[in-house]
This record gives sequence, structure tokens and C-alpha cells, in this order.
Amino acid sequence: MDTNITIAVVSASSVVVGGLATALIQHLLTTATTSREEKRHRRLDFRNRFEDCVVKLLEETDPDIHPVPSVPEITRNVIRLQLYLDLEDKDHRKLNGHLNSLASSLSGYSDPQKKSLILRNHAALLEAASKVFKKYNS
Repeated sequence: MDTNITIAVVSASSVVVGGLATALIQHLLTTATTSREEKRHRRLDFRNRFEDCVVKLLEETDPDIHPVPSVPEITRNVIRLQLYLDLEDKDHRKLNGHLNSLASSLSGYSDPQKKSLILRNHAALLEAASKVFKKYNS
């Protein structure tokens, strides 16, 4: 009789331990999946806000849209974008250089050469920004 009780206790404790282990593993997997989803969501949100800043800056500095630049608005957008950048990253540094070039070329839109300089800066900024965007797409 003692053997039957021992077998029953061992069997019951095995079921309890197995159930606890299963619950723990399920909890860990759920937490890991949720954490991955949250990180992906934050990365996507960051990318969208970053992209909005680039678009606003390009619109504000486009000589066809704004023949007279709004320097305070452009300055705000440049600063906002620079706050997003990680200057340890070479693509971010390159984008920062193009932001600075664009900002420094805003002294006047009336000169046709200035307009072409601004548009070249737009192209370089778009290329650099697209490399940064790709990092946040995955």
C-alpha cells in the first residue's frame, strides 16, 4: 500500500511539475513575441516620424513650392531631423552632412544656380535618407 501511495504521489507531482514547466515556457514565449512586436512597432513609428520630418523639410526647401524660404520653419525641421540621428552610424552622419549642406544653401532662391544647388542637395538628402529608412524597415 505504501508503494501505491508513493507511485501516486510521484505521478501527481510529475503532472504538476510538467504543467508548471509548460506554463512557464508558454509565458516566456508569449513575452518574447510581445517584446519583438513592441520593438517592431516602435521602430516603425520612429521611421514614420522620421520620414514625415524629411518630407516636411523637402517641402519647405523646395523653391517651386516656396519661392521665399521660411528660415525658422526650415531650421526647426533640420534640428528635429538631427535629433533623430545617431552620429555613430555612417549613414546617419552622411545624412547629417546633407542636411547641413541644404541648410547652408538657403541664402536665396532667386539665383538659378542656387536653385540647382538646392535641388542637388535635395537629391543627395533623399538618397541618404533612403539608406537610413531601409534600416528601420526590417
